[in-house]
Amino acid sequence: MRISLSISCTQLLLLVLPIGSGGLEMLGIDGPTWVNSGETVELVVKYDVGRDAIYSVKWYKDGGEIWRYVPSDKPSFKNFEVPGITILDSSRPHKLVFILDGPKGSGVYKCEISVEAPTFYTLKSVHNLTVVVAPSGAPEISGVKDYYAVGDIVDLNCTVHRSKPAADLKWKLNGVQVSGSMISHKKSIFHESSGLETSILGLRFRGDAEDFPGGLARVRCDAEIAGGVWSNSHAQALSGGSWTTSTGTSVELCPDSIVGIFAAFLLRRIVRESLLV
Repeated sequence: MRISLSISCTQLLLLVLPIGSGGLEMLGIDGPTWVNSGETVELVVKYDVGRDAIYSVKWYKDGGEIWRYVPSDKPSFKNFEVPGITILDSSRPHKLVFILDGPKGSGVYKCEISVEAPTFYTLKSVHNLTVVVAPSGAPEISGVKDYYAVGDIVDLNCTVHRSKPAADLKWKLNGVQVSGSMISHKKSIFHESSGLETSILGLRFRGDAEDFPGGLARVRCDAEIAGGVWSNSHAQALSGGSWTTSTGTSVELCPDSIVGIFAAFLLRRIVRESLLV
């Protein structure tokens, strides 16, 4: 029995030459992870083509092609416009050089390298890049009342407006980080036009006498971005609870009493001044 076998030269080469054997090797992309708007960034790809020849080197951002090098094309380099970055002429097959313009420069950058025939073997590597845009101000605490009686509900919001990435928020009560049960809500609002995010963290608890030592509860909202690339905080003194006289008598601060209001005002002012020191 005779078997007829027809194999093309290309197929024979593919059978004889193992894919990647002594050829293309992708070693990864070096570059920053957190950057500021306006900075010039270099993403450097490390690779080894071995015995192969390059067919193309292509760079992508979030799946869309932004730069390519094809030696057989004339010209061999080509840029593609994309919001948030301006690619510079100093870019080369092994490095992408660009200027960041706002938060839309954030994304997943990918380099894809292909070698020449017969294999057209292709490898890729990715790198995450986030443009840090700090908010214009410190965290804002809202929902504060003039006075809290023992048993009243304290219901506050901490807000950090328009940053990139979204700020990570934490509440502290009298210097101690609050438990998860005291967090009423957590949300992030994405602003489509700017690519920025607003972070909100709610604090809600029933005020006990021990929450107001000396007639004041000290709440603080801490905010940070990108693991501390930017950080800030806002402290607030809440008047309420009760205070102890020189004879050891516990007195409830009554908001309807002129003396109570004046005492609460003085205590709050003293603490606020001490927080600013």
